[in-house]
Amino acid sequence: MIDLAEQIAALSDPAAYPDCTRSVEVRQTHISVVFLADNFVYKVKKPVDYGFLNFGNLEKRRFFCDEEVRLNRRLAPNIYLGVVPITRCGDQLCFEGDGDAVEWAVKMRRLPDDATLLYRLQHGEVSCEVMRELGRRIASFHSAAERGPDIDPFGKFDVVAGNARENFEQSSPQIGSTVSQSVFARIESLTDEALTQHRSLIESRAMRGVTCDTHGDLRLGHVYLFPDRSPPENLIVIDCIEFAERFRFADPIS
Repeated sequence: MIDLAEQIAALSDPAAYPDCTRSVEVRQTHISVVFLADNFVYKVKKPVDYGFLNFGNLEKRRFFCDEEVRLNRRLAPNIYLGVVPITRCGDQLCFEGDGDAVEWAVKMRRLPDDATLLYRLQHGEVSCEVMRELGRRIASFHSAAERGPDIDPFGKFDVVAGNARENFEQSSPQIGSTVSQSVFARIESLTDEALTQHRSLIESRAMRGVTCDTHGDLRLGHVYLFPDRSPPENLIVIDCIEFAERFRFADPIS
């Protein structure tokens, strides 16, 4: 396996790209390295295993690259272009070269940062009608989303409560650094109160079969608005969760 630092350094070179890019910007999360070329984005999964996700070997990373493309094409079919290999090109690494793949990447069309719904809301560029249209788009997506006996159990109360409580178990080491004890305890208490208050509603909705294959991480930074385009290209939703079904299989209102 290629050292991650070596990989990042090699793929930060514009010469590693097939589309004659002039510059490369690198952004990292705890699970991926994103290389932003002039017109395209290449997203590489880090070789990590956090329990709730496992990208520990090349085969798994290829599988989840394929899943990322498949699932995100539901809402952004023209953005997710496919899975491409990273190969050795002489002494260097490159995207989409000949030879055996040493790593895999999701290739996407690049979207401008100032087109996110988060940016546009902050700058007063979003109308009520746009929000209504987005609501209709997401409702239609949920109506058509996959449902079935393999998905239904994820909407049950014990699973919903378990996911919520796991957040506190995994984030408790951050008490005193990124969050105070009092704030942490307050949020945990409010979460427990809400779960208790809404238990019957959660259980009744699960029995009605509303649980479906959702986006899993729907937020303002993952929605892009292009007012000059016609629907459906005026609203694009990207970056759903591909690595854990239990985060994606959910009640649409959760």
